[in-house]
Amino acid sequence: MTKILMTISGGGFMWQSNAVLQSLMDEFDISIIVPYDTVGIIEKLNLNEKPGKDKIHHVHSIGTVSSNNIKDVIKRLIDTYKECRSILATTNPDYVICVASSIAVPLFIAAKLKKKQTIYIDSITRVEKPSLTGKILDRLHLCNKFYVQWPELDDKYRSSIYKGTII
Repeated sequence: MTKILMTISGGGFMWQSNAVLQSLMDEFDISIIVPYDTVGIIEKLNLNEKPGKDKIHHVHSIGTVSSNNIKDVIKRLIDTYKECRSILATTNPDYVICVASSIAVPLFIAAKLKKKQTIYIDSITRVEKPSLTGKILDRLHLCNKFYVQWPELDDKYRSSIYKGTII
């Protein structure tokens, strides 16, 4: 069975990620990455039952450059990268999927170094302006597939794909 490692972050990203997760749950062997500061997601989405406690992994959140000291952000990026590298070694997925979360940056760096396929889905709330995470992933060529959900964004990234609303 094809193995997928997927991030589920807090806020609006949680509902978007959960929509993708639910559509994949029955066909794939899925493991999940959840930030430590949003562990309530596990109970809200009932993830202890499916995919199960043994399939849930935790990493530190990164935050955003605009709301944090850049040195702190870099330290969290490095720490999260190390956690992601360890999770990838444990789960050995075929695909790594992330919906809008900044965790995609260290996760996709680690995934690309392990030659894993990466899929990024930009937030449905991004209609006209690109996200910082999306810009970083696009510029560093870290995505095998990079989906935007609005036609207005398709020309804002070099490698984006618009196929309609995914979520």
